[in-house]
Amino acid sequence: MDLKEEFVIQARKETISFSAICSEYGISRKTGCKWLSRFTEDGLTGLEDHSTRPKTSPDHLNEDTVCRLIRIKQDHIYWDPKKIHAICLGGATEPNSLSSVKRILAKSGYTEKRKRRRRSKM
Repeated sequence: MDLKEEFVIQARKETISFSAICSEYGISRKTGCKWLSRFTEDGLTGLEDHSTRPKTSPDHLNEDTVCRLIRIKQDHIYWDPKKIHAICLGGATEPNSLSSVKRILAKSGYTEKRKRRRRSKM
C-alpha cells in the first residue's frame, strides 16, 4: 500500500487529531488536506502525482501577435523594440511585455544583442 493511501485511510478513521496524523507521516497539514480532498473528489486516482507544468505559458504569444510585431518591424526597420512595444500597447486587447517583443524580434533576426563595452582602467 502506498504512503498516500495509508495516510488517507488513517485520516478518515479520525481516531486521533489530523495534525498528529500529519506529523506521524512526516507531511505538513497543507499536504495532508490536499491529499484528503483529492481522495474525496477522485478516489484512488486522485492520489497520483499531478503534473506541475503550467496549463498556459506566459511566454507564449499567439500567431497573430507575432505576425503583427514582425510586420511593424519590417515597415519601420529603424525602430527598436521599445518603440514597437509602445505602439502595440496603444491598440492591443492584451498588452505584451517588452521582453516578449525583444524575444520575438531577436528570434526572427531583426535585432541583435549589443556587445558590452569594456571599461578601461585608469
